[in-house]
Amino acid sequence: MSYQNLAEVYDRFAYDFDYDAWTDWYEKRILDLRPGAREICDVGCGTGPLAVRLAQKGYKVTGIDLSEDMLRVASDKVRAWGVPVRLVRQDMRALLLPRRVDAIVCACDGVNYLTDEKSVQRFLKCAREALKPGGVLAFDISNAGKLREMGRVGLYGEDLENETYLWQNEYDESTSLLTMRLAFFVREGDGRYRKFEETHVQRAHRVEEILRLLTDAGFENIHVFGGDEGESEGPGGQRCYFAATRADRKDETI
Repeated sequence: MSYQNLAEVYDRFAYDFDYDAWTDWYEKRILDLRPGAREICDVGCGTGPLAVRLAQKGYKVTGIDLSEDMLRVASDKVRAWGVPVRLVRQDMRALLLPRRVDAIVCACDGVNYLTDEKSVQRFLKCAREALKPGGVLAFDISNAGKLREMGRVGLYGEDLENETYLWQNEYDESTSLLTMRLAFFVREGDGRYRKFEETHVQRAHRVEEILRLLTDAGFENIHVFGGDEGESEGPGGQRCYFAATRADRKDETI
């Protein structure tokens, strides 16, 4: 995954995402489990659509992403919205915050980009350590049915006013991996088109696998919205959402 050239056009192709609904949905899950939460870390924040909306609601927000290019766009968005969001470049598998927070959110497929169980384990362990006792971890995954269907259809495309893309997918049932090869054509100021390509890989994690890993990592009070197949019980469609709290362990020092 690179999100390099894609960062500059990402928001223009995500025009049909209802980020207000996503923000409200995640806020409710957090407050249901931790009333009074104020400090939130948005992991895999991308161009910052959730981070700026959470900050606008009055939360103290830190946005984490591995892509410098996505963070550069997010920084522009933070300034345009006039909200205080701290942006940090980090790998979610090595998440490290200067102080613990009330909640961690990882929205819109962040965990799907962790393509093996060990990577998910590392993220969940770091997330637990970054949360206050009783803090909330909330995230979503595109479910197996969605990724399998994307592989079956194979080729997507869209022709917008100044950008065109072709999106070719291959799903490997034996590994549960979806490989997405994207080709973009972006109109430059002189009218010519610039082409760039990126390849992204996502894994179709199963619900029972995520539940086991959450428990092993030290989370409790786990809530699941949606399943491996079909529509989800949250925004975005064909997703499964998880919300859990950090379990307190009497043998550790806080």
